Amino acid sequence: MQLIVTYMRYTAVLSRVTAAVCFFLVLPLSIHAQCIDNIRESAAKARAEGRKSISVPTPRPSWAVVSSLQEAAKHEAILLVTIQDKQAKISPDGTCINTWYRASVIANLGRKELPPVNQELESVVPPELSGLTDNDILIRISGGTLETDGVKAVAIETPVRFVVDKQYLIFASFQSTDDGQTQVRSAALNLGKTSVFSYEPATDEVTPLDPSSKNDSAFARDVLTRSDGRLTRLKSLLRSK
Repeated sequence: MQLIVTYMRYTAVLSRVTAAVCFFLVLPLSIHAQCIDNIRESAAKARAEGRKSISVPTPRPSWAVVSSLQEAAKHEAILLVTIQDKQAKISPDGTCINTWYRASVIANLGRKELPPVNQELESVVPPELSGLTDNDILIRISGGTLETDGVKAVAIETPVRFVVDKQYLIFASFQSTDDGQTQVRSAALNLGKTSVFSYEPATDEVTPLDPSSKNDSAFARDVLTRSDGRLTRLKSLLRSK
């Protein structure tokens, strides 16, 4: 009996420690999850063998599931953004590729304020994307493409791949630093591919970035049904709540 109690206490502590690690400037997947032994070492080996590229696995996290716009609005920031720039970077442990997107917030449709720009975030993002303004956020995606030691390393971007200069409607959560209190301008797409809708300014049309979401996601269907696929209608709905 004592052994069982000890084990239960251990697993409870481990769970809290794991949670603290996983939510330090990360997506639902821990930044320490191993994708490959070491990207730079693998690239050096590929170069010695005369190969010009290597494939890096992208971890597959479990995404949160919501069934309605109302439910999502309780937990997620709802933002219309323009993607300004992107930069892929090898993770601190050398095993994964992450892509950081810098986005300008055109409209904050929900009731969640943007966290302040802070040094905690500036110290970990690629230097090319530093210097955020009050209207900028960063979105970190697992995967990406970069070159190291003259070899191209490629990992499929998950859950979505953005296009620079295009506009998107995103449902996102802002991550916290390791004190669990201070939020930073690093947005996570906790709802996976259903977090992102394409937006066409000329027609005011909102459509799921992943077409399969129309059939596979109750949440995406609810957003489209209630808004009639128009951003203006969606804004009106959210203001009335």
